[in-house]
This record gives sequence, structure tokens and C-alpha cells, in this order.
Amino acid sequence: MAEDVDKFLHDNRGGGRFPAATWDHPGQRWGGRVVGTPKVVETQFGTRLLIDLENSNYADGGVTWWVKPGPQAQALSDAVGGLGLAEGGLLEAVFTAEKDTGKGNPLKLFEATYEAPKPAVDVGSIFGTGGAPA
Repeated sequence: MAEDVDKFLHDNRGGGRFPAATWDHPGQRWGGRVVGTPKVVETQFGTRLLIDLENSNYADGGVTWWVKPGPQAQALSDAVGGLGLAEGGLLEAVFTAEKDTGKGNPLKLFEATYEAPKPAVDVGSIFGTGGAPA
């Protein structure tokens, strides 16, 4: 019962499982294995997609990427394509450059890569490439 309460409180606190990924300078990258189900949240700054990325190389065991509409969402969409974003997939995002907008704050540009999770059982290796035996 306590685990259910802990899970509920964690899943409904609005934030991610890890500290937020920050994008301070071009070349900065964050990546890891997608844990949990990405979720959409409303903030004072608008809609965000939260993706928890587990990575043992980070001090806190991972980061949470708060994906904003615009270049971040476009990079993610390009990387995921028609695969859909799934728990266990490997995702990496890179802050690639800044573009002058003439409005004081430059626009941050991003690229992302995504590798969908492997199925738990490779049916093709059991039955060969032709599927089930005749």
C-alpha cells in the first residue's frame, strides 16, 4: 500500500523524476533511457512534454527533459518519426546552435536521436525469418 501511495505522489507532483536538463551553451547534450511514460503538463509558460532520461553517468542518475514547443519539439518529432516515444527507448538531445531573432534572446536550435526499445522476445530468431513454422 505504501508503494502505491509513493507512486501516486511521485506521478502527480507535476515534475520529472530527475533534475531538469538545462541548455546553457551550444554543444550541450543530454541523453539516456526513457523511463516511465512521458507526460504532458501545463505550466505558467505553456504546455510541456516531460521525458525522464535515466543515465548512470549523471550525478542524479538521469535528467528530465521539459520539451518546449518549437525547435525542441521539432527535433524530438524528427528523431522519433513514426515509431512513437516508448519506455526503454534511447533518446539523446543536443543544443546545436543559436539563431538571432532580432528580439534580444536568440532561438536555441536542437537535434535529437532516438532508438526504439528492443522487444523482450525476438520472435523472428525463434521461428526464423519466415515466421511461425508450417
